[in-house]
Amino acid sequence: MPTTTPPVTEAPEKKKRHRPVPLRGWSGAFPVTDNSKGYMLKGIPAGLWRSVSAKCRRDGISRRAVMLQLLTEWVNEEVA
Repeated sequence: MPTTTPPVTEAPEKKKRHRPVPLRGWSGAFPVTDNSKGYMLKGIPAGLWRSVSAKCRRDGISRRAVMLQLLTEWVNEEVA
């Protein structure tokens, strides 16, 4: 009985990895202290997150600093 070899399939293409981005330090305007609080935000639309991340990279600012600045401005607006 002749032996049949399985058909040759190409390996799936590997996803390209982004170049490593140097870590940015946390903003000095919002230092972490012993009583700092955390909050995990889930369900952010992927397109929005990519856009925010790209703008942060271009501007050289962390997402954390952007979010904390926006929250600070919003709270101060409500108080005024």
